[in-house]
Formats: sequence, structure tokens, C-alpha cells
Amino acid sequence: MPRKIANSPDLPFWYQPGAALGSAVRYLASLSPAFSRVSAFVTQGKRLKPGPVIGNLKAEPGMHLSLLIRNRQGAIVGQIDIESDAGASFGADEEAAARRVVQELGTLWSE
Repeated sequence: MPRKIANSPDLPFWYQPGAALGSAVRYLASLSPAFSRVSAFVTQGKRLKPGPVIGNLKAEPGMHLSLLIRNRQGAIVGQIDIESDAGASFGADEEAAARRVVQELGTLWSE
């Protein structure tokens, strides 16, 4: 799980100690009105365990982006899924911001 670190200038502004996944999901959900659902998962062995979720599953989802969370050693420790409603889409800027958050989350992850 992500380390519990007191906020400092070196930490992402969205980061909340003790709630790294939840704070990442909340921030990502706020990035774009096109993001209808943001979900986090944590690896447990070879499985993904559901974590924080904002939004609802849609009968007809639109775009879907899955981003792997890798720790500093490169091991997969989790995943963030972002979905949009049918007919809604998100662009390169939103995808780049989501990738940045996932990368920051991975650097906070302890072994």
C-alpha cells in the first residue's frame, strides 16, 4: 500500500496520508466531467482487489482507460480504471493528467 507520509512540498497536492488510493480516485474523478466512473484496484497475489470507486457502472459505457500502478521497482501493485458515458469522450490532456497521477501514486507505494 502507499506509504503514510506527512504532506510535504515533495508530495502531490492531491495526496492525503492514510488515504492515497481514495485521494487519487477523488482527484481523478474531479479532472473531467467526461469521467463517469473512476475505480482503484490493489494486487493481492495474482488477483486485483477492488478499492475506492467514484461513479456508477453504465449499461453502455463509452471510453475506458486502464492504467497500471507500478511501484519504484516496476512491480505492478494496482490499477486505476477510468470510464466515460456512451457518447462522452476524454482527450489527450485528460489522459496525460491521469497517467501522471498514477505514476505519482506508484512512487508513493512502499514495497
